[in-house]
Amino acid sequence: MDLSDVKVRIKRKNKIFFNLDSSCLQEVFAKCDSLSKLETASFMLEEVKGIKEILYIKFGDDILKACDLCERWFHGEIKMPLAIRAILKVHALAKESDDPYYAALLHAYGQALSCLHSKRHIKGLFIYELTALVYKYPDYEEYVKDKIASYLEHLGAIKIPEGKKAAFLLKEEK
Repeated sequence: MDLSDVKVRIKRKNKIFFNLDSSCLQEVFAKCDSLSKLETASFMLEEVKGIKEILYIKFGDDILKACDLCERWFHGEIKMPLAIRAILKVHALAKESDDPYYAALLHAYGQALSCLHSKRHIKGLFIYELTALVYKYPDYEEYVKDKIASYLEHLGAIKIPEGKKAAFLLKEEK
């Protein structure tokens, strides 16, 4: 797996080490592009569980509230504005954070939750979560490779949650 573009961004002292052009993410992005909005949202609800646990310990109830509201939005129990406000609060926490690891993880969480509004936001999950891994682990390469493998595995085995779904998730994209 080619991480040379990541190494260049680290050397340049960029704050975000992955982007839409990162060669190591092209297969993940291609799989995401082929998903429906319902599949993308279902993937997100599973994928954010680990991030939610890490962030809850540090940031408390705002983290749980954002995910809970997004789950309720997914199931058609609430409308977008309530969930969006909670997601924006997550992004605000990221901007306030002095720790680049937590800032990146908060952005990953916020981007993932935002995929209910626009499925394109799911790519932000990968960009920011992998950036967080680079901040956390000086020898990041194996962690990044393992995480990308995990994304690909999960993208190949998406489980749609039981129960009612919001109508907007069931509409065909144009």
